[in-house]
Amino acid sequence: MGSKVNHRAIVAPAVEKLVGGEDAQNVVRLRKIQITTDAGKEVRSLEAADNQDDIEAKIKDAGFMIDHWEGATAFLTQAPMSTGGKVGMGCAAAVVLVFVLLLGGCVALMNGAGDKEPDGVDARVNCQTLVKEKLKAPSTAKFSNETETGSGKSWTASGTVESQNSFGGMVANSYSCTIRFTGDDSYTGTAAIQQR
Repeated sequence: MGSKVNHRAIVAPAVEKLVGGEDAQNVVRLRKIQITTDAGKEVRSLEAADNQDDIEAKIKDAGFMIDHWEGATAFLTQAPMSTGGKVGMGCAAAVVLVFVLLLGGCVALMNGAGDKEPDGVDARVNCQTLVKEKLKAPSTAKFSNETETGSGKSWTASGTVESQNSFGGMVANSYSCTIRFTGDDSYTGTAAIQQR
């Protein structure tokens, strides 16, 4: 046939098998077909009726063409993929590609690939965190009169913070903060609180 023979189908002797339910049982003769590579590695195991037509049909359905027979062994080549099979494989590949691209986009967003440049709101929120670290009762902090200046990755923020002191009374203090964003939602900075 011109193609390189690279597989073998070894057809075992027929065996009788009882099939059907209790009311209608029949005895059929079946043959096992073992498809192997030239190196002897099993590729497929098939079962066919005890007739040449069914044996060859099962081999063909498994994706092989029979080159020639030598006794109970058929020498095979892999059948070329049909146009329908190629279209199906192409469609499956397209679906997988779309899925991978969507998944990659979601992962990129979750990992911050879509992050924007830090702005005044980011500076204010992160400076509030630094200021709270210096308070006696950070959960009571209330911020007001806040301003932010800067651009890119360097910002300063200032304002008023009111919080409980160690005696439980509310005290208002001024604060100032410098902050530098280092990427991946991380930053470094310092905050100072000045009593009024």
